Amino acid sequence: MQTLEKQDRDAPGTPRPHAMGVVLAAPSTRDASLADAIEIALFPARVEVLYETANVAPHVQRTHEADAGGTVEDANATPSTVAAALRDSAAALALFDAARRLATRGAAVILLPAGTSDTLVASLAAELPLPVRARKRDDHDTAQRLTLPLTAAPRPFKIGVAGGVGPAATVDFLDKLVTATPAARDQDHLRVVLEQNPHIPDRTAHLLGRSPADPAVALYAACLSLVENGAGLIAIPCNTAHAYAAVLQARLPVPIVSLLDETIDHIVGEFGGRAPGRAVQVGLLATSGTIASGVYRDAAARRGLTLLLPDTPHQDRVMAAIYGERGVKAGFLEGECVVNLLAAASHLARAGAEVLILGCTELPLLLEHDRHFPIGDTHVALVDPTRVLAERCVALAREANEAARLRED
Repeated sequence: MQTLEKQDRDAPGTPRPHAMGVVLAAPSTRDASLADAIEIALFPARVEVLYETANVAPHVQRTHEADAGGTVEDANATPSTVAAALRDSAAALALFDAARRLATRGAAVILLPAGTSDTLVASLAAELPLPVRARKRDDHDTAQRLTLPLTAAPRPFKIGVAGGVGPAATVDFLDKLVTATPAARDQDHLRVVLEQNPHIPDRTAHLLGRSPADPAVALYAACLSLVENGAGLIAIPCNTAHAYAAVLQARLPVPIVSLLDETIDHIVGEFGGRAPGRAVQVGLLATSGTIASGVYRDAAARRGLTLLLPDTPHQDRVMAAIYGERGVKAGFLEGECVVNLLAAASHLARAGAEVLILGCTELPLLLEHDRHFPIGDTHVALVDPTRVLAERCVALAREANEAARLRED
């Protein structure tokens, strides 16, 4: 089972250690009082003060607050109240843009205009990779506060999803992320960044030598985009794409959560006791590319399992269920594609399989995760790797958020 190493997910480009970024509410003469006060407080450090102008009045805390459920108490807000809220939003965006420009210029700390509300400071701090503070009206007081050790506010963990392989399977994965997350309101859910690229070349065609179009570069670019957007882990909801996982992982600073290893771990944990004294019999329904790559075979072998595979005619039916004219990738969710998949599943059950891996992320769109699925005169367990991956990503993200909260305390 995968765990997350501590990683510096939020490091800005190259902050200059003593560069202070100051957001001005409006164009004004930049007197030296703040710079002088900071320099005295941080003596003997040499402080560089960088300025950006937001061109807004200082943001003042609004009098009404949202309740714990995330709704505004006064449901009958007047047009003037709504207008005021939107003016506040415009001011907040102007401050955020100015702060982002300062971060790009190398500021190590951001000072917002005096009078900026604590709520807005916290909102900006959650989106910026460096400490954010509001300036006091007295520059000496501001400087003294900056002598304390300053750290960026912990940012919520982001799950990165390299999607589009295929598009419907990615939507299914996102749905399962939401389902797997304990939540009573929107704000209890996890942050997710998605790179949805359906133009990534077909993985099976490349692995079987039927196409020269290599998906590795596009997969890598998608993963890099996720890292650049703050992802702390990467999920690729495509079984066949995991044939490329090792070469991708070697170049990435955050982990790819292995759909394959997590699925095999799940089977061992959930079904290992079905057959005392022997390994549970596991069948694999997957693309020919996944089977040819051996990635599931290797993952299973690491846990002492061997896999039952369809014979050629039944593997052709699996491929027809996925890639056929009336297959799931063509948008079909019933009819011929389901008949073909059930035929292959029945074939593996007759061969002795007790658990079947739905080893293409489109297959759970046809048959659902089921511990006791009837096939003919027997039952098998159907395992949905998409669901397993989603549940593991949620667990890892929640663990990371809790660890960050404990460090802050």
